[in-house]
Amino acid sequence: MRKGGPAAPFHRQGPQAWDSGTSGWSDFRAEDGSSRDGQAAGRSGEPQISVVTAASAEDVRFLDTIWDSIQVQRDAAWEWVIQEDGPTSAWRLAESYGSVSYANCLQANGVAIARNLAVARSRASIIRNLDADDQLTEGVLRFTADIFDAHPEVAYLVGPMIDLFEDGSMKPYEEVLSPGLIPPGTLFRLWLERDYVSAVHPTSLAVRRDALTSMGGYTALPCSEDTAVLMALSQITPGWFADRPVAVHRKRTGSITTLDWSLDPDQRALRYKLITERCHAIGRTWSISGRS
Repeated sequence: MRKGGPAAPFHRQGPQAWDSGTSGWSDFRAEDGSSRDGQAAGRSGEPQISVVTAASAEDVRFLDTIWDSIQVQRDAAWEWVIQEDGPTSAWRLAESYGSVSYANCLQANGVAIARNLAVARSRASIIRNLDADDQLTEGVLRFTADIFDAHPEVAYLVGPMIDLFEDGSMKPYEEVLSPGLIPPGTLFRLWLERDYVSAVHPTSLAVRRDALTSMGGYTALPCSEDTAVLMALSQITPGWFADRPVAVHRKRTGSITTLDWSLDPDQRALRYKLITERCHAIGRTWSISGRS
């Protein structure tokens, strides 16, 4: 149970999650009139941002590095929610760090399910993904909270990434967007134009809780689950591209995107087919509703 008693139930102020004719996602209100956005609705101890991490036992070697990047986020109220994918408990020691919530699974279910379980256990109105081998940049959680507070129409935030290679060298991820508002439909259009290469790094995603859950959470795919939900979300909601690096992304042998099953062209084609059909369907539904 949350501090201060159970949360009041939330409802939408109309048929759509986001409405360009209103102030946007800030229209979500509890029945007591409080807001889920920005500060923690006056409830002492509640986080503004939940950092969620789907973890595997073998990635625990990165625990100290990822924790170092989280604990310096002193300007925002955060919690770190770890979901270990499987019956192992390698990451349990993080519970001793404070502001960390840990759980494992009865069986290995894959990254998408582990992330969704972490989201279900989280408490904040903003969800920030952080891969188990990545790092946040200093001050990024405060920056993220400020963007969502200043732009209630924005449902998600992505931003520049710094790639960290196995030899210790770093290189900025090649960005194609300018900082600021991302109009609905932009990311999916660019994904198609770039032959299924995203214009932004999907692992940089921070998203309003209601926006993510309205999409059913992370898409049930063996990988590309973050790309799938980002493309779907971006079809109908505005986003924001940060003007500063938001994370350090580790490029390494053994990560999911380097494994044979992930690179298999037939499997990849199926994933991209599902993402494409879903986005087209969402776009048609949005147009029919008169919200395009």
